[in-house]
Amino acid sequence: MTPYKTILVHAGPPFDAGVGRVAVQLAQAFDARLVALACSGIEMLLAPGLIETGNETLARHMMDKIDSASGALEQLRELAGEAGISAEVRRLNGRSERELAEEMMFADLAVIGQALDRRRARNGWRTLPEMLLRNAARPVLVVPDGYAGATCGKCVLLAWDGSAAAARAVSAAIPLLARADVVEAVTYSTDDGFNVPGEIDSLATFLASHGVNARTRFLRARRNVDIGEAMLDHARASGSDLLVLGGYGHSRLRELILGSVSTTVMRNMKMPALFAR
Repeated sequence: MTPYKTILVHAGPPFDAGVGRVAVQLAQAFDARLVALACSGIEMLLAPGLIETGNETLARHMMDKIDSASGALEQLRELAGEAGISAEVRRLNGRSERELAEEMMFADLAVIGQALDRRRARNGWRTLPEMLLRNAARPVLVVPDGYAGATCGKCVLLAWDGSAAAARAVSAAIPLLARADVVEAVTYSTDDGFNVPGEIDSLATFLASHGVNARTRFLRARRNVDIGEAMLDHARASGSDLLVLGGYGHSRLRELILGSVSTTVMRNMKMPALFAR
């Protein structure tokens, strides 16, 4: 597979050093173009007539949002400069999920923060990574809030469920898998009959054709809704610094009834995770 040539990073605001560090490390590793975006969101404040009325409070609020976005971009630029690489920085003024999804079409990989608001998540609101993964045409590497890990992609846990989304995640991750020291492909069997044991051997053969020596493992979860937690437990126990999995590869109805592995992982992970849909 062709290495990543363009890596997009969502710089904020607020700026998260863990997100920036992972993006810079990947850009260095692949000698890739690094494009940093920050969204001010001021377009949502530009209702007809508001600017014309000379509303000073609104004007100050808009300038604060512009300053926050510009500050996040400057922090990302400084982080890249310390690593000896340059970053193209761009401020966007629309809705984060819409503009980022559009910009992601022109990148090989997007690096974004977990941006977890647990209160909103409990009330059924989707997080920014969840919205991007459902709507964007590129793989998304999500970095946990405040991630302080020194590496990303040295020890990779690849979750396989036989879905098209999982296959796309594998393909998207090949450049990372080829550089990893350890790659473990796991699949799960559950009490409710979910089981894909035969395909994981074919997956290992496919990875080997790309120079990736992956060990395989079968794990068991009590029922399908617990697979996400079982996956995270195994990732922590094995010292993985990157998860690779398909995102939202099942119907919305099935997710509502049984729960979504993607959502469980995205909201509870402690290491970066690459998702593709």
